[in-house]
Amino acid sequence: AALLVALPVGAVVDRVDRRRLVVVVEAVRAVTLAAFGGVVLTGHDTLAAIYITAFLLGGMTLAVDVVAAACLPQIVEGDRLVAANARLLTAELTGEELVGQAAGGAAYSAAAALPFVCDAVSFVASGVLLAYAVPASGGPARGRSLASDVLAGLRWLAADRLMRVLAT
Repeated sequence: AALLVALPVGAVVDRVDRRRLVVVVEAVRAVTLAAFGGVVLTGHDTLAAIYITAFLLGGMTLAVDVVAAACLPQIVEGDRLVAANARLLTAELTGEELVGQAAGGAAYSAAAALPFVCDAVSFVASGVLLAYAVPASGGPARGRSLASDVLAGLRWLAADRLMRVLAT
């Protein structure tokens, strides 16, 4: 999902109100997980449902990550940006890899649908908090189309050896 979604998402983030975008994305993630929780609850959790949910969540998570990266310089002073990026990444990894997996496993052992419903609620809370934390910004890019910005991103990626390696 990341390779397919990253460049268009980056171009969109530069064009729209980032606060509104991140709130909408969190709402979509909440609805996606609540729906999957319902699918699990009713016993219809097929491989196709898992793939669709994973693709949607992956794309939406990438969008939130791009918005966070774009907004951080507006929130944090330049000399503190490296430390802020490190703290953001540490909090994200700790939440996803340590706390999230342990809490998800415990919730799943109580009821199969519970971790998905709880995560849906967490995305609602996240959307509310981010509505206050993310500065309003963005706007239509003047004189450039979304497609031209995506192509410029592809050209940049093709020209940067390190980023090509990281992207694959």
